[in-house]
Amino acid sequence: MLYNKKGDVGDFVIFLAIIFLSGVSIYAGAQVWNDVSTRMDQLEVTQLPPDVQVNNSEVINDVTRTIHMFDWLYMIFFFLFYLVLLGSVFYLDTQPGYFIFAIILFLVVIFVGMALADAFTDISEDDSLQYSYDNFPITRHLMTNLPYYLMGMAMIFLLVLFASRRDG
Repeated sequence: MLYNKKGDVGDFVIFLAIIFLSGVSIYAGAQVWNDVSTRMDQLEVTQLPPDVQVNNSEVINDVTRTIHMFDWLYMIFFFLFYLVLLGSVFYLDTQPGYFIFAIILFLVVIFVGMALADAFTDISEDDSLQYSYDNFPITRHLMTNLPYYLMGMAMIFLLVLFASRRDG
């Protein structure tokens, strides 16, 4: 019955996995584009009919500008995804006795977040990803400071989870 599933503390694990994989994908994809664009810039378009005009540098600049928007999109995705989780938790009726279990699970999530932040830092500081490291500062900031964001999000999450009790 996945379609009737309401949010719970365990959703933070899914949040972490998606955030981590999205950040790594943006870094790797941008690095691939940088390598491709460098080679495209060196190419001469010789196999096109004479009436077709292609400006490689214009195409490369347009795609590069679009790829750099992923940094801002990642930040928007990061916070909107959290707000969606928060909204789903608002409709959960939770007993106060589960508060201790929620705190323990959040501590586990924060420790996993610390490991993912460390892994992302190791991946992003690799020499082969230097282009991405320099051009995606928002993604780098969010991922390297992930445990701090998770602590703040966890406090708000727990407040909403256990303070939004409804009668009836």
